[in-house]
Amino acid sequence: MQSIKEEQQADLTKYDTEGRKRCDGYAGTLWGNGEFTLGKIPPKTKTQKEESYDAAWEGQHDYIERYEYKYGKREKKVYRFLDPGDQERDPLGLSPLTNSHKLSAIDRKPRGRKGITGKGKRMVRNGAWVLQKAHGKKQLGFCTVTLPSFPDRPDLLALMVDDWSELTRQLFQQVTRYIRKKGHQARWVGVTEIQPKRLKERGEPAPHLHFVYHAHNGDYQWFITANEIRQIWKQIIEARIRYYTETEYSVNTKAAIDTQTVKKDAGAYLGKYMSKGGDVIAIMEEQGLESFIPSTWWHCCTELKRAINYLKQELPSDIKTAIVDGVDLVKRGMAVYLREIIRDEKKYGWVGKLKRSLKRDDKLLQVIQIFETPLPVAS
Repeated sequence: MQSIKEEQQADLTKYDTEGRKRCDGYAGTLWGNGEFTLGKIPPKTKTQKEESYDAAWEGQHDYIERYEYKYGKREKKVYRFLDPGDQERDPLGLSPLTNSHKLSAIDRKPRGRKGITGKGKRMVRNGAWVLQKAHGKKQLGFCTVTLPSFPDRPDLLALMVDDWSELTRQLFQQVTRYIRKKGHQARWVGVTEIQPKRLKERGEPAPHLHFVYHAHNGDYQWFITANEIRQIWKQIIEARIRYYTETEYSVNTKAAIDTQTVKKDAGAYLGKYMSKGGDVIAIMEEQGLESFIPSTWWHCCTELKRAINYLKQELPSDIKTAIVDGVDLVKRGMAVYLREIIRDEKKYGWVGKLKRSLKRDDKLLQVIQIFETPLPVAS
């Protein structure tokens, strides 16, 4: 009698041998923590070379009508152009003034206006997962960073909110340098959130930064303490105020920094802050606060990004085929969840998460070995 695991493997082998061709038009990515995405490969579009050729050809004619074969389809194409005297042409007459295939910088929305992306959420969850796998929960810390109060200068609060992305960039940069000076690697991943309650009640888009990081080596000798982070944060804010206003202003960051040890799943600490973005952005747009929407909603150190991308791989063809054929991987005990991606009543693909028994852990061991390697001692 076959075990459940053997039956599952037999089912997947069947799909791998019989249905490989049925999933050729699909592409999927399997992340290190078991999450995956699967969708149809989009149809071929014009390349930049083809577009430039069309522009060069069209620049030589005022009117022409003919049938053409485009990507295997017969279609009628009508070329109607303005008289050269009605518009300013390129000196060579080979390229139009604007590229209608792309949005101009004026039309394109600034970064961050849609909140944290799906890829950003997966990067954050996988970053927390890698940190927990490499160091364990007991060696991780959780830090919350807020702006100090400006009771007599509300204009400075608005200035710092608008400068939030640069403030957080400098904070991570200086914290990383401080930890490395002590002979340790700085590894962190985090998210920015706007407090909905404060935004609704006071109309203040106060950003908060939450990040998980490798805090100590199990001896509770923290690489950087909360007071040291407070001092760094104070120096950064006061320097930015001098930069913008050319005046001195002292801030109190005692209540702006909070650190604690991670007691539960590291990803759970960050997960609840990634679900508020869409609602908050809608409120800010209604109140005319679009300029204060952060351009960056998630943060991750370079080393951790490389580890996350190293652990990613193509979703195996047997899994792809099973999903495309409608096999319920959750009921078969092979996936934690499996959901269809539907927009405007049209299915674009699937997202899900495989169970641990089906994940590939050989690369994770290599990442853990790299993370456990101490920094070379400076001579």
